[in-house]
Amino acid sequence: MKHRAASIILILTAALALTGCGNGQPSSADATETNAPSTSIPSSTSTTDADRIPQGDLKAGTFTVGNKADLVAYAYTVTVPHGSSTLSVTRDGTALFVQKIHDAYSTGDGVSEVRAAVQDGDTITIQGDALSFKGVGGRGQTTDTSKAQQSADIVPGLWTIGLDLPSKKWNLTTASDGTGTVSVYKQDGTQSETHSLSKTLPVTLTYLPQSGETLVVSGLGTIHVANY
Repeated sequence: MKHRAASIILILTAALALTGCGNGQPSSADATETNAPSTSIPSSTSTTDADRIPQGDLKAGTFTVGNKADLVAYAYTVTVPHGSSTLSVTRDGTALFVQKIHDAYSTGDGVSEVRAAVQDGDTITIQGDALSFKGVGGRGQTTDTSKAQQSADIVPGLWTIGLDLPSKKWNLTTASDGTGTVSVYKQDGTQSETHSLSKTLPVTLTYLPQSGETLVVSGLGTIHVANY
Protein backbone atom coordinates (compact mmCIF):
# COMPACT_ATOMS: atom_id res chain seq x y z
CA MET A 1 0.00 0.00 0.00
CA LYS A 2 2.81 2.37 0.85
CA HIS A 3 4.44 1.59 -2.50
CA ARG A 4 1.21 2.41 -4.33
CA ALA A 5 0.84 5.72 -2.49
CA ALA A 6 4.41 6.72 -3.36
CA SER A 7 3.75 5.98 -7.03
CA ILE A 8 0.64 8.19 -7.00
CA ILE A 9 2.61 11.06 -5.45
CA LEU A 10 5.32 10.76 -8.14
CA ILE A 11 2.70 10.81 -10.93
CA LEU A 12 1.00 13.92 -9.48
CA THR A 13 4.34 15.70 -9.10
CA ALA A 14 5.26 15.01 -12.76
CA ALA A 15 1.85 16.26 -13.95
CA LEU A 16 2.19 19.53 -12.03
CA ALA A 17 5.66 20.07 -13.50
CA LEU A 18 4.37 19.57 -17.04
CA THR A 19 1.47 21.96 -16.42
CA GLY A 20 3.79 24.76 -15.25
CA CYS A 21 6.44 24.43 -17.98
CA GLY A 22 4.58 23.11 -20.99
CA ASN A 23 2.03 25.90 -21.55
CA GLY A 24 3.91 27.38 -24.56
CA GLN A 25 4.78 30.68 -22.75
CA PRO A 26 8.41 31.83 -22.43
CA SER A 27 9.91 32.00 -19.00
CA SER A 28 10.61 35.42 -17.46
CA ALA A 29 14.26 35.10 -18.51
CA ASP A 30 13.28 34.29 -22.11
CA ALA A 31 10.78 37.19 -22.23
CA THR A 32 13.42 39.63 -21.07
CA GLU A 33 15.78 38.52 -23.83
CA THR A 34 13.10 38.64 -26.56
CA ASN A 35 11.75 42.13 -25.72
CA ALA A 36 15.03 43.84 -24.86
CA PRO A 37 15.45 47.11 -26.83
CA SER A 38 18.35 47.49 -29.25
CA THR A 39 21.20 49.59 -27.91
CA SER A 40 23.24 49.71 -31.11
CA ILE A 41 23.99 53.15 -32.62
CA PRO A 42 23.65 53.47 -36.42
CA SER A 43 27.01 53.76 -38.15
CA SER A 44 25.84 56.99 -39.84
CA THR A 45 25.62 58.78 -36.48
CA SER A 46 28.70 60.88 -35.76
CA THR A 47 29.71 63.26 -33.00
CA THR A 48 32.69 64.93 -34.70
CA ASP A 49 32.53 68.66 -35.51
CA ALA A 50 33.30 68.06 -39.19
CA ASP A 51 30.35 65.71 -39.58
CA ARG A 52 27.94 68.21 -38.04
CA ILE A 53 28.14 70.23 -41.29
CA PRO A 54 24.78 69.62 -42.97
CA GLN A 55 24.62 67.83 -46.29
CA GLY A 56 22.21 65.80 -48.36
CA ASP A 57 20.15 65.62 -51.55
CA LEU A 58 16.82 67.28 -52.30
CA LYS A 59 14.49 66.20 -55.09
CA ALA A 60 12.32 68.53 -57.14
CA GLY A 61 9.93 70.54 -54.99
CA THR A 62 9.62 73.59 -52.73
CA PHE A 63 11.37 73.69 -49.36
CA THR A 64 11.50 76.11 -46.44
CA VAL A 65 14.86 76.85 -44.84
CA GLY A 66 14.68 76.32 -41.09
CA ASN A 67 12.14 73.53 -41.34
CA LYS A 68 13.93 70.56 -39.78
CA ALA A 69 12.44 68.24 -42.38
CA ASP A 70 13.81 70.35 -45.25
CA LEU A 71 17.04 72.31 -44.87
CA VAL A 72 18.83 74.15 -42.06
CA ALA A 73 20.13 77.70 -42.51
CA TYR A 74 23.73 77.45 -43.70
CA ALA A 75 25.98 78.08 -46.70
CA TYR A 76 25.96 75.22 -49.19
CA THR A 77 27.83 74.20 -52.30
CA VAL A 78 25.06 73.01 -54.61
CA THR A 79 25.61 70.61 -57.52
CA VAL A 80 23.52 68.19 -59.55
CA PRO A 81 24.89 64.62 -59.60
CA HIS A 82 23.08 63.65 -62.80
CA GLY A 83 21.20 65.69 -65.40
CA SER A 84 20.21 69.32 -64.85
CA SER A 85 17.99 71.38 -62.62
CA THR A 86 17.00 74.97 -61.86
CA LEU A 87 17.47 76.36 -58.36
CA SER A 88 15.46 79.37 -57.15
CA VAL A 89 15.76 81.16 -53.81
CA THR A 90 13.09 83.55 -52.52
CA ARG A 91 13.44 85.70 -49.40
CA ASP A 92 10.59 87.70 -47.89
CA GLY A 93 8.63 87.36 -51.11
CA THR A 94 11.52 88.61 -53.28
CA ALA A 95 13.13 86.28 -55.84
CA LEU A 96 16.84 86.66 -55.07
CA PHE A 97 18.37 84.00 -57.26
CA VAL A 98 17.50 81.76 -60.20
CA GLN A 99 20.14 79.57 -61.82
CA LYS A 100 20.23 76.50 -64.06
CA ILE A 101 22.72 73.88 -62.88
CA HIS A 102 24.01 70.94 -64.91
CA ASP A 103 26.18 67.95 -64.03
CA ALA A 104 29.91 67.78 -64.69
CA TYR A 105 29.35 65.83 -67.91
CA SER A 106 27.08 68.38 -69.58
CA THR A 107 27.74 71.63 -71.42
CA GLY A 108 25.61 74.49 -72.64
CA ASP A 109 23.43 76.83 -70.60
CA GLY A 110 23.92 76.81 -66.85
CA VAL A 111 26.80 76.21 -64.45
CA SER A 112 28.12 73.14 -62.64
CA GLU A 113 28.19 74.62 -59.13
CA VAL A 114 26.57 77.40 -57.10
CA ARG A 115 26.85 78.75 -53.57
CA ALA A 116 23.65 79.05 -51.55
CA ALA A 117 24.06 80.93 -48.26
CA VAL A 118 20.44 80.61 -47.17
CA GLN A 119 18.68 81.95 -44.08
CA ASP A 120 15.74 80.86 -41.94
CA GLY A 121 12.51 81.52 -43.78
CA ASP A 122 14.02 81.42 -47.29
CA THR A 123 12.13 79.34 -49.83
CA ILE A 124 14.06 77.02 -52.14
CA THR A 125 12.47 75.69 -55.31
CA ILE A 126 14.03 72.89 -57.35
CA GLN A 127 12.81 72.13 -60.86
CA GLY A 128 14.39 69.12 -62.57
CA ASP A 129 16.77 66.52 -61.21
CA ALA A 130 17.78 66.18 -57.56
CA LEU A 131 20.36 68.62 -56.20
CA SER A 132 23.16 67.82 -53.78
CA PHE A 133 23.70 70.27 -50.89
CA LYS A 134 27.00 70.18 -49.01
CA GLY A 135 27.66 72.58 -46.12
CA VAL A 136 30.72 74.81 -46.42
CA GLY A 137 33.13 74.68 -43.51
CA GLY A 138 35.39 77.46 -42.24
CA ARG A 139 32.87 80.28 -42.60
CA GLY A 140 33.78 83.52 -40.86
CA GLN A 141 37.50 82.83 -40.74
CA THR A 142 38.34 85.72 -43.10
CA THR A 143 36.21 88.45 -41.49
CA ASP A 144 39.09 90.03 -39.54
CA THR A 145 40.07 93.16 -41.51
CA SER A 146 43.77 92.49 -41.01
CA LYS A 147 43.46 88.98 -42.41
CA ALA A 148 40.66 89.41 -44.95
CA GLN A 149 41.35 88.24 -48.47
CA GLN A 150 41.99 90.92 -51.05
CA SER A 151 40.69 88.85 -53.97
CA ALA A 152 39.00 85.55 -54.68
CA ASP A 153 37.29 83.54 -57.39
CA ILE A 154 33.68 82.76 -56.59
CA VAL A 155 30.86 80.83 -58.25
CA PRO A 156 27.33 82.17 -58.83
CA GLY A 157 24.99 82.17 -55.87
CA LEU A 158 24.26 83.88 -52.57
CA TRP A 159 27.21 85.01 -50.47
CA THR A 160 26.77 86.38 -46.93
CA ILE A 161 28.93 89.41 -46.17
CA GLY A 162 30.95 88.91 -43.00
CA LEU A 163 30.84 85.11 -43.26
CA ASP A 164 31.56 84.20 -46.88
CA LEU A 165 33.15 87.47 -48.00
CA PRO A 166 34.57 90.36 -45.94
CA SER A 167 32.76 93.68 -45.77
CA LYS A 168 34.62 95.52 -48.51
CA LYS A 169 33.93 97.38 -51.72
CA TRP A 170 34.43 94.79 -54.42
CA ASN A 171 35.33 95.03 -58.09
CA LEU A 172 33.86 92.06 -60.01
CA THR A 173 35.05 90.72 -63.35
CA THR A 174 34.46 87.53 -65.32
CA ALA A 175 35.98 85.58 -68.21
CA SER A 176 32.72 83.69 -68.79
CA ASP A 177 30.61 84.18 -71.87
CA GLY A 178 27.24 85.86 -71.63
CA THR A 179 25.85 88.47 -69.26
CA GLY A 180 25.04 87.98 -65.62
CA THR A 181 23.65 90.01 -62.74
CA VAL A 182 25.28 91.26 -59.53
CA SER A 183 23.07 92.52 -56.68
CA VAL A 184 23.42 93.38 -53.01
CA TYR A 185 20.49 92.87 -50.62
CA LYS A 186 20.22 94.39 -47.16
CA GLN A 187 19.13 92.32 -44.17
CA ASP A 188 15.56 93.60 -44.47
CA GLY A 189 15.38 92.19 -48.03
CA THR A 190 15.62 95.51 -49.87
CA GLN A 191 18.01 95.78 -52.78
CA SER A 192 20.78 98.35 -52.37
CA GLU A 193 22.21 98.06 -55.89
CA THR A 194 22.20 95.84 -58.98
CA HIS A 195 24.42 95.67 -62.07
CA SER A 196 24.95 93.68 -65.27
CA LEU A 197 28.27 91.83 -65.49
CA SER A 198 30.09 90.47 -68.57
CA LYS A 199 33.58 90.11 -70.04
CA THR A 200 33.49 93.68 -71.31
CA LEU A 201 31.39 95.11 -68.50
CA PRO A 202 33.06 94.84 -65.07
CA VAL A 203 31.20 95.88 -61.94
CA THR A 204 32.43 98.09 -59.14
CA LEU A 205 30.18 98.17 -56.10
CA THR A 206 29.27 101.73 -55.14
CA TYR A 207 27.91 100.68 -51.76
CA LEU A 208 29.95 99.13 -48.94
CA PRO A 209 28.07 95.93 -48.09
CA GLN A 210 27.66 95.37 -44.37
CA SER A 211 27.95 92.16 -42.35
CA GLY A 212 24.79 90.10 -42.69
CA GLU A 213 23.89 91.45 -46.12
CA THR A 214 23.87 89.22 -49.20
CA LEU A 215 25.82 89.46 -52.44
CA VAL A 216 23.97 87.66 -55.24
CA VAL A 217 25.59 86.72 -58.55
CA SER A 218 23.76 84.80 -61.28
CA GLY A 219 24.01 83.90 -64.96
CA LEU A 220 27.77 83.37 -65.17
CA GLY A 221 30.47 80.81 -64.42
CA THR A 222 33.46 81.86 -62.31
CA ILE A 223 33.55 85.47 -61.07
CA HIS A 224 36.68 87.22 -59.82
CA VAL A 225 36.22 89.63 -56.92
CA ALA A 226 38.97 92.02 -55.85
CA ASN A 227 39.02 94.69 -53.18
CA TYR A 228 39.65 98.26 -54.33
